[in-house]
Amino acid sequence: MKLKKAMIFVAVSSAMALSSNAMAAEIRDNSGAAVASTPVSATFRGASALTQYGIPVNCTLELDGSVDYYPAGTYPNHTGAIIKVTGGNVSGGGFCSAVVLGFSTPWTAIADNSDAPTDSPNFVDPVSLQFNNVDVTGPLGACGGSTTPVPATFRNGAASYLDESEFTFNATVGNCTVNGTLQNVSHPGDDINVW
Repeated sequence: MKLKKAMIFVAVSSAMALSSNAMAAEIRDNSGAAVASTPVSATFRGASALTQYGIPVNCTLELDGSVDYYPAGTYPNHTGAIIKVTGGNVSGGGFCSAVVLGFSTPWTAIADNSDAPTDSPNFVDPVSLQFNNVDVTGPLGACGGSTTPVPATFRNGAASYLDESEFTFNATVGNCTVNGTLQNVSHPGDDINVW
């Protein structure tokens, strides 16, 4: 799944709120217009390492999913954004082909409106997330832990929101650990930003 046409921004705006002091996440296209029709799809890819029982497996991880207002269908009265990971793959040499990702239940994380970065003008403060339903099988069997939330960090880019957005994982999933940084690889010029 990839973003097809628009640069997407999940922007924080005090104008879109239930009260005048509240902040609300907005998804915006590259013209700056709010996008009410969601979800919006994206793909993130990068080098990652899965370690199971002390054995490291260095691979390329690609995750496909979407971002939507939370609760879905509540724009403009939403309380945040929800990220759903619905597919992906692991590639590379060695034991990479033995790493299997399960998506029978989407991996989900919710970012509340108050979590958005405010470090103007770059907006690269990290946003902490907790992914639920993460299902991974390593080369030595199921990692387990799919009922335990997996922490991740989202950033709008390395130095500026104009850079590709990225997720960083450095977490335990059952008897496995996973770390790595995945960057947006949707069509050039497409991106998902939070502010």
